[in-house]
Amino acid sequence: MTNKNTMSLKPMTRRDVLKTIGLGSAFLLTGAYIPDDPGKRHLITLSYDDGFERSSIKTAEIYEKYGLSASINVIASA
Repeated sequence: MTNKNTMSLKPMTRRDVLKTIGLGSAFLLTGAYIPDDPGKRHLITLSYDDGFERSSIKTAEIYEKYGLSASINVIASA
């Protein structure tokens, strides 16, 4: 006798894992954000690629001026 309510689980593919992790991260990040004014909620992501040192410094100054936070990834190579 088998139970029709039992779901069979298939192995997750790499794509399934990445999708689950990405969606879970997005949910946690946006769900954890609680604005001071519930009527206003703005989330923006800016991405910069391979800039000059001078423009990186200017960008940091702008972020500092407006109290923005940033995540900087540095890839060191030989």
